[in-house]
Amino acid sequence: MNTKALFTAIAPPIFENINYKGWVVRMEAYLDAIDVWEAIEQEHGIPPLPNNLTVAQIKITKIKSN
Repeated sequence: MNTKALFTAIAPPIFENINYKGWVVRMEAYLDAIDVWEAIEQEHGIPPLPNNLTVAQIKITKIKSN
C-alpha cells in the first residue's frame, strides 16, 4: 500500500494596518493551532540588571537570557 503523509502549512495571518482587533483574534487562533499560544500567554520574569554595567556586560547578559 502506498501511503503518503499530507501536511499543509498554513501561513500566519498578516497584519496590513486595518482591522487590528480581527487580526489579533486570527493570530491567537493560529498560534493556538500550532500549540505555541501557551508560551506567549505565560508570564516570564526577567531579572533586573545590576547597576553601572558596561556595554559588553549588557550584551553578555542579553545573550544569556535568550
